[in-house]
Amino acid sequence: MSGCDWSHIQRISRAISKVRRENAVKIIVPLLIHWKLLFILLSLSSKLLENNTRPIFEGTQIIARGLISLTCTGVMAIPLLSLTPHLADKGFVGFSIFSSMWNRSRPYFIANGYGLFRRMTGVGNGQSSNRWGWSGLPPSIVERPEITLEGIFEGGNVTNQEQEWTELDFRWKPGNIMKLPGWNVPYQPRLDWQMWFAALGHYSHNPWLLSFMDKLLEGCNPVIELLDEPSLMFKENRHLVKIRARLWLYDFTRLDTEWNRRIPGVVIVNKNASFWHGMVRLPEQVWFRRGEREYLPPFGKDDPYVSRFLSHYNLVQSGTDGIVKKCVVGNNRCSNLNLTEKGRLLCNFTESVRETNMIYAPFMTVLMFVLLKRKRQIIGSAGNGLKIKED
Repeated sequence: MSGCDWSHIQRISRAISKVRRENAVKIIVPLLIHWKLLFILLSLSSKLLENNTRPIFEGTQIIARGLISLTCTGVMAIPLLSLTPHLADKGFVGFSIFSSMWNRSRPYFIANGYGLFRRMTGVGNGQSSNRWGWSGLPPSIVERPEITLEGIFEGGNVTNQEQEWTELDFRWKPGNIMKLPGWNVPYQPRLDWQMWFAALGHYSHNPWLLSFMDKLLEGCNPVIELLDEPSLMFKENRHLVKIRARLWLYDFTRLDTEWNRRIPGVVIVNKNASFWHGMVRLPEQVWFRRGEREYLPPFGKDDPYVSRFLSHYNLVQSGTDGIVKKCVVGNNRCSNLNLTEKGRLLCNFTESVRETNMIYAPFMTVLMFVLLKRKRQIIGSAGNGLKIKED
């Protein structure tokens, strides 16, 4: 946002301080909870007054539904009190009763605090002495930990460069700094998702990662297909002979604006371009990374330490002739499952839509809903016509 009035932004940031935001939350959250509880009570009273001439069991049903609504609202409001440190001290009407119910319901995971993304991983890890950021805080410096896998290939038409360490790209997670993030919603990329959590800990706490890397060395096709463009990375009978894992700190590159230029350590792209031109033109480099270090040392196929490690976690099967790796052979997982013909057709269908084609799932759902609704209207109109004819 080149050319913006920095003095005006600084006045706003001073006016909306962190303390004032927390004080506003302390007032607004209990107010909203009380309003919700009051709304339920008023609705309950209104329903009872409307049904005072009806049988008593209908009034009992209304009271039961009202009590259930009050209980659910009160119990699910308890996690909201963890938004700020001292919000729970104030509480709300019936807090002690609902708090007791919430503690008893916690083993069943009915209502929980939204703690996973309350503070985004890697945001604000970097330290800066500048205090010009929003609300008088230092600017946000992102250091998102990400694991990258690197391998050495042999066989086929392996270039001299591929005989050295070559990075293996994933389909969804950050890796290649030139690759734009893909559209995966509503598909949940479970492998890429787990790689994020593995980056937050040690490989000894993530034995599945060693199993995954070991299966890449084994040449397991269903595992290789989890990577991005596996046919290009493992084409012409090429295979991995060594693999390792590196740990980086990732952040997006930034557009060339006055705000971003003041953040220390960021990479600026589309330099000297206007703001709108920079927004429209895709940058060549999407990510930048730093802080490389070893996450898992190199190992090759049938490494004895890896075999013992995986055996300890029951991730390989020991036979009479030694360790036998569990690897499904074949390019299509559906052909290797013991399925009926209809089950295999359904499996093949889910295989074809489980990734990029999943973007069409919401539109197909809406289309099916419209068609079903139209079908019900046709059946209803036909039934009404038959009834009129009979009369």
